[in-house]
Amino acid sequence: MCKSSSSRLQSVLAATAAVLALWIVGTTIAVIRAGHNALPFWDEWARWITWLRDHYSLHWFFAQHNEHRLAVPKLLFMIDHLLFRARNWFLLACSFSLQGVGGVMLWRCLRRFCRPDRNEGLVLAAVIVSCLYSARQWENFTWAFQVTVIMVYCLATGAFLALLKSEERRRCTLDRGGGVPWIVAVVALAAGATYSMANGVLVWPVLLVAAWWWRMPARRIAAIAAGALLLGAPFFYPWTGPEKPTIPTTPLVRLARSALIVVTHMGAPVDNVTGIGNDLVRLVCAGVTGTVLLGAAATGFVLVWRRRDPLDGAQAMLFHLCGFLVATSCVMAFGRAHTSLTYVFSSRYFTPAYLFWLCLLVAWWPWLRRAPRTVLYATICATLAAGMAIQQLHRLRDATVREAIYRQDSMAVVTGVFDEDAWHHIYYEPETALPAVAYLRDHRLSLFTEEWTHWIGLPLAGRFWIAAQTACRGEWREVSRIRSAAGPGWRGAGWAWGVEAGRAPNLIVFVDDTEKIVGIGRAKEGNWLGYIAAAPGRVIGRVTAYAVAGDQRSICAVGARELR
Repeated sequence: MCKSSSSRLQSVLAATAAVLALWIVGTTIAVIRAGHNALPFWDEWARWITWLRDHYSLHWFFAQHNEHRLAVPKLLFMIDHLLFRARNWFLLACSFSLQGVGGVMLWRCLRRFCRPDRNEGLVLAAVIVSCLYSARQWENFTWAFQVTVIMVYCLATGAFLALLKSEERRRCTLDRGGGVPWIVAVVALAAGATYSMANGVLVWPVLLVAAWWWRMPARRIAAIAAGALLLGAPFFYPWTGPEKPTIPTTPLVRLARSALIVVTHMGAPVDNVTGIGNDLVRLVCAGVTGTVLLGAAATGFVLVWRRRDPLDGAQAMLFHLCGFLVATSCVMAFGRAHTSLTYVFSSRYFTPAYLFWLCLLVAWWPWLRRAPRTVLYATICATLAAGMAIQQLHRLRDATVREAIYRQDSMAVVTGVFDEDAWHHIYYEPETALPAVAYLRDHRLSLFTEEWTHWIGLPLAGRFWIAAQTACRGEWREVSRIRSAAGPGWRGAGWAWGVEAGRAPNLIVFVDDTEKIVGIGRAKEGNWLGYIAAAPGRVIGRVTAYAVAGDQRSICAVGARELR
């Protein structure tokens, strides 16, 4: 193949990689939109429960949450509450943006030791963007609380880049004081990582090792060490470690399982291709891949330490960042050693694995680029297509299905009916969350910013007009009594279809004989689930279910039941 023809093919491959990256980003945005729910989910309830007790005090910011101290993410929680009515969109936007910031920092590291041409730069940028925004991490993009995960790795990456810039500035200016502001940034970013998640504490020792690699002046190493003592060490006072495993294991077995989790976790992104097999195949493929990549990281680490050439500074920082990522995986593995090994395939754990792959790719790129460019670019395009792009719509379906289920379960929260089966998917200690529900409702925050969440108790007249019976079809399928002192009522289920609209309704309202709204339900693909609130001992009587049109002005009856 002639040179001009090869060059054109490389341009086509680079453009293909860029298109794949745009597809991945676009579909991940669709995943975020489809998976968003304003109501708190799981650990987010703890945020409100503790805030109602402590408010915005220093104790609240630095109090332990499980094994973490979330002081920095709690600043974002506060902004979301005070400025954005706790709708969670702000937190999801922060997660999305912080991933981009991390990508920019990796690109800046690459530019320090490699000057890619246009096609090469386009391919590398596509890989970075695709890994960072792959919807395989969809829980971290749709669950607002997971901003903590993305934040800790973004801040840690920033700390290593700041360390690199501080030494570059000092060596370039030949000034003993050159780069001091960057040392301050190193300490600040490392402290931010420490108080974003517990594994952020590990950034301090790895930074000290990296500073030693640079042969930094003793004063600078001492400054980082002082930051570790003054800002990192207080993390542990007082501190309670993670809960003990419910399944007893010997230390040797736990250590062995931890090692297996680490290698499978580091190789987990290969599951995008091999995930169609059984669990054993998935684990073997991920374990072999992770072992190879850990070997590549160890080899690179040894090489940069043997040479200790300042010209290799950016690569050295990347290999040290790999060390930090592996260390965080070890901590996660030790804490999850009693669980199934397939736990590493949970989407929330893919972010550090993807970052590990990216750091290795960027650090080893000067050697990889020696391969024939056309073959290299074609391999990358095939990997992006088969390993990420083709999976995006599947992740979109995952997010849509989970959100639809959560949307129906959240009707128990909106109506005030304490259905433990529904709360089981919302929070693990539902009784403790009831004061938080009352606060959100009274102050019209979170999901309660939406008008329909306040319909219960309103008269039907003046709020809706009733359409002809032929406008929709539907029926009740089942109804069950919820006997709970915390929130008694009924749970009803059925189906509905808007004949005139040609689609299923989104909302269902339940109306009693006095023409007052006594409950609300939501539909999923035409099947609705809803709750009817009742005071203890109250007899509701006959309740009619109405399908609400998209304009939320007209309703159509889909059946009635006697509730006794």
